[in-house]
Amino acid sequence: GTGVLIPENIQWLSAGVEAKVEKRIVKAGNVVKTGDLIVELSNPRLLQQLSEIKWELEAMVQEAKAARVAQETTLIEHNSLIQSATFDYEKSLNEYLAHEELIVTKAVSKLNYQRSRIEKDQSQQRLSAIKEQHKKMESNLLVQNQAREARVKQTQKRLENIQQQVDSLQIRATMVSIVLDVPV
Repeated sequence: GTGVLIPENIQWLSAGVEAKVEKRIVKAGNVVKTGDLIVELSNPRLLQQLSEIKWELEAMVQEAKAARVAQETTLIEHNSLIQSATFDYEKSLNEYLAHEELIVTKAVSKLNYQRSRIEKDQSQQRLSAIKEQHKKMESNLLVQNQAREARVKQTQKRLENIQQQVDSLQIRATMVSIVLDVPV
């Protein structure tokens, strides 16, 4: 009989970005399978953006690694300061305790006793200040690392977005079918 065949399912395929048609792989009437390339597009600006964002991400990752190493070095140096301050405090405490025993027998002058007490108090305050500074430094470094990680993740998301746009430059069949038309 005569008549017009009407397809059961019509599916339009399109690119998600502006691009120039480079090559039509399939023509109307051809049978395609899922994943077959139908049209190849190009967008040099988009490819340039992809390249730039990859370099930017790599630079950010390397800068984050360098910052972590610098932070670890700073923490090691600060731990050394804490140890030094602890030794100074213990030394001044021992001297003070010795002078405290000797002041009773008048084997040490009152001036030396008071000097050792002041040194002990000063070294104790210095140790407390350095420990507090260390806590603040650790929390600051943690926040800096989190900020860097957030920027890296943001750049990774931008890279993924641009990569999806580049991938959409190749129009592929989404099902087994017969191509009705390739209007590009």
